Amino acid sequence: MAVATGTGKRRQARRKNRAAVVLAEAEIPRGIAEAFRSGNLGVMDYYKLKNVQADTQMREAVAGSGNGSQSLNDLAGHFHSRKR
Repeated sequence: MAVATGTGKRRQARRKNRAAVVLAEAEIPRGIAEAFRSGNLGVMDYYKLKNVQADTQMREAVAGSGNGSQSLNDLAGHFHSRKR
């Protein structure tokens, strides 16, 4: 019985933590828009940010981290289609 209760608490804690992460991630586009409006983020800064995000996603897919929504083949196809 004690093990089941502990597992349930951990599961509930994970759900709460995930909910907090989702809420925080929802604020990112708002923060970027505000930075553009206030002049604290330029177009090249935004381009570099997106490039870092794409690199991270590609590395996660190559490493097989499990949370990537794209496979390595999907990424390769995307990059090949952009070069044409």
